[in-house]
Order: sequence, then C-alpha cells, then structure tokens
Amino acid sequence: MQDLLGDAARARVYLQEAGFHFSRSLGQNFLLDDDWNRRIAALAGTGEGVNVLEVGPGSGTLTAALARAGARVLAVEIDTALAPILDKMLAPFPGAKVVFGDITKREIPALVDGEFGEGAAYRVVSNLPYAIAAELLPRLVSGARPPESVTAMVQREAAERMQARPGEKNWCALAARMQYFCAIETVAILPPHAFTPNAHVESALIRCRYLAPGERPAQPRDEKAFLACVDAAFAMRRKTYANNLAGAFGIPKSGAAELLEGIGLAPAVRGEALSLAEIARVSDAVSALR
Repeated sequence: MQDLLGDAARARVYLQEAGFHFSRSLGQNFLLDDDWNRRIAALAGTGEGVNVLEVGPGSGTLTAALARAGARVLAVEIDTALAPILDKMLAPFPGAKVVFGDITKREIPALVDGEFGEGAAYRVVSNLPYAIAAELLPRLVSGARPPESVTAMVQREAAERMQARPGEKNWCALAARMQYFCAIETVAILPPHAFTPNAHVESALIRCRYLAPGERPAQPRDEKAFLACVDAAFAMRRKTYANNLAGAFGIPKSGAAELLEGIGLAPAVRGEALSLAEIARVSDAVSALR
C-alpha cells in the first residue's frame, strides 16, 4: 500500500480499519496532510542524521515525514490504541521508534540520552497536544538536556501569549520563561479545517531556537533566583511586585520596596510591567541579601 498511497492516505486507511475513535480529552486532532507535514519537517531543519524527539505522533504522518527527511525519530505517544496504526505507518522507517507513556511524567534527559546517546544534540518537533503545551515547553527548554530547537504546533492564542512583550496584556510567566531561554517566531498559521477532526481554534506553528547563556536577553548572577523572581512577578497581578517578592522570599514588604527603589524601580511597580533585564536586576539584589 505504501507504494500506492501517500502517508496521510495510508493513515486514514489504517485509522478506519482499526475503528479508531478520536479522543477530545487527549487533544487528538491529527494533521493528515502530506504537504504540511513535509513543510514542518523542513521548517524544523530536520535532515540526514538529525535526532528528533516527537511528542504525540498520533497516526504517525509527521513521524513519517521526519523519517523520510533522514531524521532519527523517537516519538512518545500516550494513547496505546494507536499502537497497531503506528506499527503499520512506521514499518518502512527503521529510524523511527515509538515509546508509549505520558511525556509529562517522563525524565526527558534519560529518555533522549538513552535513545540518541549521552549529550547528543536533538530537536523537538511536534503537533503538540495543546493541553500540555504551557507545562511541557518551558520544561523542555529549561531542563538539564534542552533541545537545539523546538518546532511545535500550538493554539494561535498560546503562540501570541509566548511572544508577548513586557507591559502587554499577554505578558506572563510563560512568555518570560520561554523568551529567556529561546528566540521564538511564528512560522505558519493553520485553520481549524486543516486537522482531522477539525480543531476548534486556529493553530500556529512556532519555532523556538535555544539560546546559549551569553545570548539571552538577561544575564542574572543566579538563574534559580531569577526564575523565582519571574514567577513572583506574575504570582498575583493585583498586588505590587514588592508584595509578591515579600511572599516569595520571606522578607518584609518594606524591605522589598526598599530593594526595588535601590535598583531604580518604583516601590509600587507591578511585576508584569518589568522586562527580563529588570527582573534580573531584582534577582541579583535578592541574591545579595542571602
């Protein structure tokens, strides 16, 4: 069959033969479109010898496109009902492997080291289950074994939130963390009808390039303290940053206000008004107190 049909057509046949039922709770909206999957593989920069971690392969159409481009693919799928479909879809591709489990509960460094080799470079490419995007993406880029890049399909609203700027309505902890570790761009917008079944929202393909420490938009002395200050900035939007810092670090509110004033920030400033560089100044001042 593979010689007569494209990957998307094969997937449709295998899904129908298996009597597969799409799960809304698992965010199963598959991209059964060979042109789009080839384009995603190209935009992700995959090619011969590139290691790829794919999250949520679904029916395996993107997996097949990545493997056809020459990539070595490790795909993590939560739904074991897809096993017979993925077995058939990926039979022609010895460089593609599927493991079943919940990626949010897996130790990603051990997973990629075990498959690609300790310390080997890899990229993440995924038609990402939208419900886990806000949790998984920061974990991927801030972990001990970050990928060179992440090319992922997310809700368009989520893509816009991740690219918001300081002071804007969508500026949030997710945006701050992602922009600290990555350069993010939207490379394509897909309508709901591009997916099977139709999605309920527009989707965006984002490409996130991991930034080496010297490239980042802020240079805190203590990254752990900096990330704690990022979280404090957005902890309670109706409160001042001094209030949130006091709660996060166990210092008096008056002391937090003085700390902000000492580095040239208004004592009543709200965290969501600050840039990454300004939050780094705050974290350096907090670190000096300890």
